[in-house]
Amino acid sequence: MSFVGGAQSAAFTVLVKHKPADWAIGLNINLWSTLYGGVVCSGLIIFILLWCTEKKGPVFVTMFTPLSTILVAVLAYFILGEKLYIRSNIEAAVVIVGLYLLLWGKEDQQIFEAYTIDFQFSASEI
Repeated sequence: MSFVGGAQSAAFTVLVKHKPADWAIGLNINLWSTLYGGVVCSGLIIFILLWCTEKKGPVFVTMFTPLSTILVAVLAYFILGEKLYIRSNIEAAVVIVGLYLLLWGKEDQQIFEAYTIDFQFSASEI
């Protein structure tokens, strides 16, 4: 996922920035911030997601993905000064609510399946 994102970013940057001087990263804060953001932050996020998947299962981890979308929109508004439009906010809310309904149904299905398996084992013991 990170490799594909990096490849897409590189392709877009080639289209936008043509001069080799724009691509130069010296031994300064640009290099260290890029390495930190790419290696440390991505590694930490992947570690946390894998740990949560091991402890609670994939449904629990997927439930927090829409929260990152909301956080990005809020931070882009306050830090970068981007405009938020009502139509795009409503569309995002519909998608997020739909995802949560899907996850809620999936969790109920897993609970029902676990109960059914438990019931079958106890019925066969009788």
